[in-house]
Amino acid sequence: MVHFSKLNFSGFKSFADSAEVEIKAGLTGIVGPNGCGKSNLVEALRWVMGETSAKRMRGAGMEDVIFAGTSNRTSKNRAEVVLTLDNSDKSAPAPFQNFDTLEVSRLIERDQGSVFRINGKAVRARDVQTLFADISIGANSPALVSQGRVSAIINAKPSERRKVLEESAGVAGLYARRHEAEIRLKAAETNLVRLDDIMGGASTRYASLQKQIRQANRYKNVSQSIRELEGLIFYLEWRTAKEMQTSLKQRFDEVEGIIREVMVKVTQLTTKQTETASTLPELRKEDATLAAQLQSLLIERRSTEDALKRIDADLENARQSLVQIDEDEIFEKENLTAMQTTLSLRKVELEGFDSNEQALKTLEEKQAELSLLKADIAALEQKLNTARQQAAQSSAALETAQSRFNEYTQKLTQITDQMADSKQKLAALADQDTRPAIAVLEQAITGLKADKTKLEAEKQRLTDALDKTRQAQNTAQQAWHESNTKKEKILSEINILKDILKVETKETAISVIESIKPKTGYEIALAKAMGDTLLAALEDPEANQYWQMVSYTPQDLPELSAIMEPLSSKVDAPEALTICLSQIGVVIDELPVETILKALKPGQMAVTKSGDVYRWDGYIITSRSQSATAKHFEQKSQLETLTKELKTLETTLEKAANSLCKEKDKSAEITAQLDVVSEQLSETSAELNAKTSEIESLKQESLSKQTDIIRLEERLQNLTQDQTTTEQALEEAKTAIERAKATTQQQDQEKEITALSNDIQTKRAKASETESIINRISYEQETRRNRIDVLNSDIAAIQQRIETTQSRINAFTARRTETTEKIQALEAQPQTLSDKLEDLLSNIASFETTRSATVEKLEIAETAYNEATKSLKLAETALSEAKEQRASITAHLTSCEERLERIQTQVETEGLDDPQTIFNNLDWPEDEALPTADDSRQKLEKLKRERESIGAVNLMAAEEAEAAAQEIDTMTKERGDLVEAIQKLRGAIQKLNKEARERMNEAFNVVNQHFQRLFVQVFDGGQAHLELIESDDILDSGLEIFAQPPGKKLQCLSLLSGGEQTLASIALIFAMFLTNPSPICVLDEIDAPLDDANVDRICTLLEQIAETTQTRFLVITHHRMTMARMDRLYGVTMAERGISQLVSVDLQQSFLDQLAAE
Repeated sequence: MVHFSKLNFSGFKSFADSAEVEIKAGLTGIVGPNGCGKSNLVEALRWVMGETSAKRMRGAGMEDVIFAGTSNRTSKNRAEVVLTLDNSDKSAPAPFQNFDTLEVSRLIERDQGSVFRINGKAVRARDVQTLFADISIGANSPALVSQGRVSAIINAKPSERRKVLEESAGVAGLYARRHEAEIRLKAAETNLVRLDDIMGGASTRYASLQKQIRQANRYKNVSQSIRELEGLIFYLEWRTAKEMQTSLKQRFDEVEGIIREVMVKVTQLTTKQTETASTLPELRKEDATLAAQLQSLLIERRSTEDALKRIDADLENARQSLVQIDEDEIFEKENLTAMQTTLSLRKVELEGFDSNEQALKTLEEKQAELSLLKADIAALEQKLNTARQQAAQSSAALETAQSRFNEYTQKLTQITDQMADSKQKLAALADQDTRPAIAVLEQAITGLKADKTKLEAEKQRLTDALDKTRQAQNTAQQAWHESNTKKEKILSEINILKDILKVETKETAISVIESIKPKTGYEIALAKAMGDTLLAALEDPEANQYWQMVSYTPQDLPELSAIMEPLSSKVDAPEALTICLSQIGVVIDELPVETILKALKPGQMAVTKSGDVYRWDGYIITSRSQSATAKHFEQKSQLETLTKELKTLETTLEKAANSLCKEKDKSAEITAQLDVVSEQLSETSAELNAKTSEIESLKQESLSKQTDIIRLEERLQNLTQDQTTTEQALEEAKTAIERAKATTQQQDQEKEITALSNDIQTKRAKASETESIINRISYEQETRRNRIDVLNSDIAAIQQRIETTQSRINAFTARRTETTEKIQALEAQPQTLSDKLEDLLSNIASFETTRSATVEKLEIAETAYNEATKSLKLAETALSEAKEQRASITAHLTSCEERLERIQTQVETEGLDDPQTIFNNLDWPEDEALPTADDSRQKLEKLKRERESIGAVNLMAAEEAEAAAQEIDTMTKERGDLVEAIQKLRGAIQKLNKEARERMNEAFNVVNQHFQRLFVQVFDGGQAHLELIESDDILDSGLEIFAQPPGKKLQCLSLLSGGEQTLASIALIFAMFLTNPSPICVLDEIDAPLDDANVDRICTLLEQIAETTQTRFLVITHHRMTMARMDRLYGVTMAERGISQLVSVDLQQSFLDQLAAE
């Protein structure tokens, strides 16, 4: 066996620095606190063995395994893990069996991916995975029991649990090879289907190329006709253009004569217009002068009228301003009088504040008096404190004696109350007896226990019934699943066939192949006899190929020979095919070729059921040739068979679904009953526990009462003794009080203290009164100063306002004088302007009369000028029209010449002779009239449409047809190679499946034996076994665990308790090792849910397996007992946050060293 000897890693996850783990024989433990990186060791092992899922490595991407850095350490750009394998016994798979040591490494760099190496040589990830699979280990092997792996085995489906058995049988390598062979088989089958499609397409293309050859010949003939017709059109257009050129030249000469006559007339009218126009400028100038002078007078009149209106408005504004000045002056004078009155009042008030020297003198006297009073008060307070100290010392002894007397009195009262309370409690406890209640509860508990036993039996019965129902449900579920799988497979095949048939018939929606239906057994005969004609449309002239009804009947044609039957009797076909099918005979018996050919008449054909075709002219098609039409009928027949099978399967599936629903309903009913019984059992158990607790409480209460009675009696005895002692102390306190009163002069001391206190109060009252007077005088002085400041400020402001007001009053006088003068000036202006306005009106009337006479003369002259201009325009229009006509003729003549040049250019471009020579070459009959150009063009368009209707023409069709034939031959050979490869791959897969079944059956028996033995060992009794379910084929079946722990019945794994499930799963894992020991087993905290006793059994089992097999164990644990049983320990620490480190100790060597030292 290949051994795992060493694991080195650097930059992997939290291991920033290089670290090494030696994997020696026996048990190697890995310990450390949570989160320190223990599981990273297991992930490093899985990663180097070819793990490809970043999610299973607890990362978003595979680069997450690289050390990401911390706050104190920078991140790394690469991570590497190296696993060293010991191959001393040369048991490694080929081609590594000759190496003593194998070093498998995996390196990943950021943005560059992973690189695998074996002994320094770069290899594929698949090679590494296959290597480990061949030695019964791998990245996802059950031998790597990670956290939660035991729970995963418990919760896994039986089909998923089969992987444990596969690992034991060592078929992982076989599965990898089978998977690769299946991929190749699928690819080969896909290639075969694609090749068949390509061959079908090539055959269709070959037939299409034959058709294209015919189309190309037709295209060439039509093109020749088009070229001849185009030459005729050239000649017709050239002749027409020549004739038009001659006619246009004659018309041009006529128009030139008309132009000369009109130009003479235009010259005469121009002279007349010039003479008339010479008189107009002087008249227009005179009219403009008069109009300007008149306009100037009108503007001056408008200006004078505006000035009169403006003077009236200014005069009114000035008069209003004079009134406003008088009102403002009266207001300011009244305001001035009021301010003068206010100023006088403020001055009188200011003078009213006399000198304050008397008040200041009084304030100083009161402050001196207050100082003397404060000194007297301080002296009296000193005397009072001294008297009070003497009185306190005299009464201290009396107060002490009195305090002791009060204390003993209170204590005696408390003792008396406590004695009364204790006596009362003793009487109450004596009256309470819990024995009758205890007897009633014991009777109720007996009944509840009987009810609980009955409910437990009923629950067990329902549980057994539920197990049987679920087994039946699983059986029904399996039957439904198998039927549904078959249904989906058939539906998939039907859809594929439909798609194929749809593609083959997509050219026409009503092709014959969709309308014809041969009888069973005659599909090949029909397909080979009819060939591609079945792909034609049915009575569709728009299609490229179609069948059409003919007027004659089969009776009009020769009859078939007696050695054959007409194909029409074996086929249901459209009526359009009746003639064709009646002349095709089906040979019933095997006959020589010569006999069949002799029996055929012209136009007839014979065909056998196997597909041999014989035509009357000696053409023979053997059954060995491929036919896409025959394949179509075969696929169509297969589709009908699958459709019938699907209907039968749907009926079966419906029955299975009904059965499954019944079992589910039955299971739900039993589950509901079980829930009710479980609830009743829970209620009964709860009530029983409550009653038990209550009786225990009563018993405890009775015991507590007895204890309380004893305690109260002892307390009452102690209180009696305390009462006697306290009464004696109370008498002693009374005697001490009497002695203290005799020695105290308390009354005299109190009189002296009272007298001193009264003097102090008197002095303090007088001082308070003096202080109040001082405060009042100070406040009055402050108020007086503030008022004087306000009055001074008001007087200054009022004086300023008086000066301002007086200035405004003086300004009003000047404004009044100015406004009066302005009014007088404005009143004198209107008369002058009125006189000026009358003179302007007189001048305007005179100028208007003179201008009217001038305008009349101007109008007469303009009328004569307009008439002359109109006559000139008519003459010029006639001249222009004549010139336009000449230009038009010239343009047409130019166009005609350009047309002749264009025709000549086109002729030369086409490489032809001149148009006359072209016509002579056509050999047109002299007695036959030439067609018109339009008729020739219509005929040309018709020929072009005919050429267009031919469609795209492949002029290289002949060469392409020859190449297509060679391609079909090549693909036929390739198809044979593919079929041979598919047969070999299927044989290899069958061989691998056979070997895998043999290994699985052998491994199942061995694993089952080991599991039965290990189960008894870890449970210290009981029994268990493994069972294959869900399928008869061991490669598809599921693995179920049936166990019977000590004291329980046999049941499946899911019905066991949590601890029992864990132990059973561990026993299964170890049974796998004993069957096909892996080089290494990693156990990640599998002891977490187990108690100490079970952990001890598991550790003992590990030691036994390590001794009997060559499996080396890596155990990650937190359990102290597991740590103690390890041969060596590796500790994972995280002294620096985010960075894991390794420390190790060999416990076995340490123990031997200790023994040697002793």
